[in-house]
Amino acid sequence: TSSGLKRWPGSSGAVCDPLPRLPDRAKFAQGRVAAMTVVAPLLADYQDPEKCSRDEVLVDGGEGPEGDVLPTIFNLANILIGVGVLSVPFALKQSGYFTLLLIFLVIYVTGKAGKWIGVAIDLVSNTKDASSRPPNAWDYGFLAEVCVGPRFRAFINAVTVMEVWLALVSFMVLSGGNAAIVFPLVPRVYTIMFIGMSSSMLIFVPQGVYSHLSMLSTVAMFVAIMAIVATTSLLPRWADPYHAIGGAALLNVGNIPRSIGIIIFCFAGHPCFPAVRTGMKTPRKWGLCVDVSFLIAFVYYACFGLFGYIVFGTDLAQSVADNLA
Repeated sequence: TSSGLKRWPGSSGAVCDPLPRLPDRAKFAQGRVAAMTVVAPLLADYQDPEKCSRDEVLVDGGEGPEGDVLPTIFNLANILIGVGVLSVPFALKQSGYFTLLLIFLVIYVTGKAGKWIGVAIDLVSNTKDASSRPPNAWDYGFLAEVCVGPRFRAFINAVTVMEVWLALVSFMVLSGGNAAIVFPLVPRVYTIMFIGMSSSMLIFVPQGVYSHLSMLSTVAMFVAIMAIVATTSLLPRWADPYHAIGGAALLNVGNIPRSIGIIIFCFAGHPCFPAVRTGMKTPRKWGLCVDVSFLIAFVYYACFGLFGYIVFGTDLAQSVADNLA
């Protein structure tokens, strides 16, 4: 309407009066904090109050209440699925088929943590500190400072930096090992050094470039999976570890800590979750997005790990790429 009120379809001219405006998390990437219109009914003018609820959130210029659910699921799944999958078959070699249960347990715990991140952001969004900075600055350190204090912020930042650093080191080692397979005449130590230096240079590439490459990387991942399945299907014999080693293929208690460490590495993307959460237009759908993305991750890691273990059995290397070579 001319007064700026939101008109609901089928309301016979009735309108909903907006409540006080809240920070809009959907447009923080544009360098400004816009307005998110939260609507509530004016019963004096509205014919059907049930069609106008506080749960419906409309963003000026947005795509509607459900417009960003699929992109959020894609972003979260893209964060969760990574190079760590190459070591999942080795985790099954360590602890047997019981590792599939470990994958489920790790996903349950990390999925709960992902939902709690959304709850924490909801809590701090109503504080005075949140109104003084854009949502893209609501990281782990900010959440810790608002909830506990500045000293806890410093502690959380230190833990986060250490976690990201160790994840990067593991990524460079795995990627360098894979590069050594592609270039067998080059010593592995040099391929790891090259991957580390090239990854450091990529820090200076604008983030907008990566957004255009995410779909390409996803397509490349599925092409690689199909190539692995096609290659292994041509093998004359699969290992079938249960028939080869018996009960040890089901459970090896002594190696469970190693398997858990390998699996947890696959889910080290939580520091990226606050940015995805604050960018949602429909934050009430965060829990659904987390559940679906972690379900995709479980199917991906469990199927790939099980397939690699059945094919190569006790001959599995730390990275299944070595076996494929």
